[in-house]
Amino acid sequence: MLKKLLIIIIIVALLGIGAWFYFQNLPTQNNSGITGNVASGTLPAISVVALPTSTMLADTVAIGTSKGTVVVKNFYRTGVGRDEEYLYFESSSAYSLLYDTIDSSFVVSISGGPLSETRSVAEGALLSALGVNQTDACKLTVVVGVSSDVDPSLAHRALPLSFCD
Repeated sequence: MLKKLLIIIIIVALLGIGAWFYFQNLPTQNNSGITGNVASGTLPAISVVALPTSTMLADTVAIGTSKGTVVVKNFYRTGVGRDEEYLYFESSSAYSLLYDTIDSSFVVSISGGPLSETRSVAEGALLSALGVNQTDACKLTVVVGVSSDVDPSLAHRALPLSFCD
């Protein structure tokens, strides 16, 4: 009788542990539709992804573009988070700078402040973070996105950097 009870307790405990591991590894989904380990806050879900050591140690990263290769500061070192597609390498309450790892483009996401002032500050932060001048920045694929809270008429539009032709 005691052996049966002990075996039942062990089986229930193992099933409980197995269920816990199963549910911990299930992907979750947040309101933005991003699947993965979901973090709370204003940015989409961020999860830690290991990068090759050579990428982390390099001082610069070469970005190939249709207008030639542009060598930039290693923004992977300053990354504040990452999801399945984007590396967030600078963020404030008014803007975020992201790198799209799928198509090697950059995103300047404006979410607050007076548009002209915030856009100027965010674009300057991009130049500084990448260590490039305006000419080289214009060779990169960069999209400026504006939140509907800042300017509904520009929301959901892909704008160029203000200093590029």
